[in-house]
Amino acid sequence: MSGVTQLLASYGSSASPLIFDTYAGQAGYSLRKLRTAYSGSAIRVRRSSDNTEQDIGFTGSALDTTALASFCSGTSGYVTTWYDQSGNGYNLIQATGASQPRIVSSGTIDTQGGKPALYSDGARLMTGSALPALYTGNNYSIFSVSSAGVGNTVGSILCSAASSSSRITQFCDSRSGFKRNILIVTPSGTYAADMSAVRNDTNQKFLSAFVTSAKAMSSFDSGATGGTDTYVGTYTNNQFRIFQQFSGSTPLTGYIQEILIFSSDQSANRTAIEADRTANY
Repeated sequence: MSGVTQLLASYGSSASPLIFDTYAGQAGYSLRKLRTAYSGSAIRVRRSSDNTEQDIGFTGSALDTTALASFCSGTSGYVTTWYDQSGNGYNLIQATGASQPRIVSSGTIDTQGGKPALYSDGARLMTGSALPALYTGNNYSIFSVSSAGVGNTVGSILCSAASSSSRITQFCDSRSGFKRNILIVTPSGTYAADMSAVRNDTNQKFLSAFVTSAKAMSSFDSGATGGTDTYVGTYTNNQFRIFQQFSGSTPLTGYIQEILIFSSDQSANRTAIEADRTANY
């Protein structure tokens, strides 16, 4: 049975296989369940009415929105931890209340495409340890589901960086001729594999990016083939963050629903992985 067939057989249910059952990821942040053996929660939420926190898990393979709505009834909810479902423990955290992404607004769950989503107003972010996959000379793959809150803006989905001249960034939206998907900056220069077209809108974007050990970069957006590039030099990183680049630059005002990181070149499985993500979001 092919990967696509296996994944299609499980759509709309909690039956195996889930995406990380078929393709093992190094880190996975999602508002749906990624791995059958995962027994933890999706997110930890702080409600603004009394600052009480509670873990929110899954019903089947979907976020337990009933528990979330009950916990945040009549108030707003903010994410303090987005749990890594890979089993590797690369959780994303935010201890500062004013910087926590929102998941519930005055009792109403934030959604995109009818599914729950983390929202940032441009001043919110979550951080975690640098992921081992995202280093010079490695094969790695990045998949994400995101959307801008307003069109004609540029926003960072994720960034792994040590400084402004040493970083990897994946962008969500486009502005004018700017259509970045994956960007790598080294002391030698700036290198980018762009989206297939400028997409300055608020639509959900299903982005995929691949980097090989030969430093080749390639990009796809919602299945469309984007640009390629080859980076030169080396970069370092000491922190992984979402919703902003290094030092808070190019923040995303908008939504993130899922980020998957693989410590391998998954370009051969791109179609199956994208089919899973689009079917669930």
